Amino acid sequence: LSDVAGFQSLLLTPLVVQGMVVGVLIFGNSAANAFAGVNEPTLMATGNMAASVLYNAVLFDRVHNEASEREAILKSIADGVVVCDQQRNIMLVNRTAEQMLNLRDWHIVRRNWNAIPLERVPVAKDMFGNDIANLEHYQIGERVVSISSAPVIGEDDSVLGEVIILHDVSAEAAVDRAKTRFIERVSHELRTPLTPICGHTELLLRGYLGPLSTEQRETLEVVRMRGEQMRDLVNNFVMIASIEANTLITEPEPQDVWVAVESALAPMRNAFLKKGLDIILDIPDALPAVRADRQQLQVILTQLFDNARRYTQQGRVTIHASHQGEFVQIDVTDTGPGISDEEFSQLFTRFHRVEGNTSPERGGGLGLAIVRQLVERQGGRAWAESTLGEGSTFSIALLVAHEHADIVAEPNNSERSA
Repeated sequence: LSDVAGFQSLLLTPLVVQGMVVGVLIFGNSAANAFAGVNEPTLMATGNMAASVLYNAVLFDRVHNEASEREAILKSIADGVVVCDQQRNIMLVNRTAEQMLNLRDWHIVRRNWNAIPLERVPVAKDMFGNDIANLEHYQIGERVVSISSAPVIGEDDSVLGEVIILHDVSAEAAVDRAKTRFIERVSHELRTPLTPICGHTELLLRGYLGPLSTEQRETLEVVRMRGEQMRDLVNNFVMIASIEANTLITEPEPQDVWVAVESALAPMRNAFLKKGLDIILDIPDALPAVRADRQQLQVILTQLFDNARRYTQQGRVTIHASHQGEFVQIDVTDTGPGISDEEFSQLFTRFHRVEGNTSPERGGGLGLAIVRQLVERQGGRAWAESTLGEGSTFSIALLVAHEHADIVAEPNNSERSA
């Protein structure tokens, strides 16, 4: 270096940062012994300051590059990303989230995530009634988005803020709505021909159009049974479609349990009689009213009674009600074949039917799923118990109507018999 630049004096000062040598600072002078004496400490101090400046410059450049990389990554992410602090004030929004939430001025106007107008919408379900995703869905303008979040954790395990991810599921939501409308439309179309089929078959069986031979009567009985099965299946599809579309209105009112049971059981007594099944009612006179939608309670009880009738070939069906704290419990016990442990876990799943049952009256696998969903809409719960080879008990628990609720007229106690 002295030969090239013509220096007669050189002073080399190491650049030390955090105890490590990261470089060297060289001072040169054309005079001999130029750095001897008092100049040396000053130049050493200058070297130390230069090391600090250079190190900070390198750090700044590195941080700037990393920030640019993170910004590029955020911009390229198809999902919306929002970063909030501990108070949920919005600190960072990527381009997709800007468009979803219309937050193009977030870096100028301070906003809080809790102030974002989000409207909760029901989670889409598949045809078996299972949630398509475990994430919450919200309406934002014309969009439907699923939202998930995760905390931002610092090096000392403290929570620094929150990262919120928005995924646009508008297309999936539109498909789900179209599916529900299709099921509802097809179900209503199927109802139209079923009504005259069932009605005219009933007229023929009652002899209004002339006497029938034994063979003709047996044939019409099969037509009526199959027609009623199809009608029940269509009604179940309509009910499922209404629940999924969130168009089913639930209006809980005080309901007398005895009246509800008798009302649901009356149209089915002949069907029980034809199979030779006994009906045992065990409903206390002092049983409090329950809080439920009248029509939905009828559907619940009808499904439970019909399920017991279908799967019981001989014996009896017992309907028992009892007061259990804040609830009234209704148990429907049959003497059917019972249910295996393998089948039990799927009992309230849509379209699931117990394997091995070859009864011509077996349902379409929707009844018990409807029971559970409707009972839960009343604030209650549904469950079952079964012993293979002995029978099953299907139970529901409904909330007791409050004392200040409307009074329910009680029928004459003398009429309460099976």
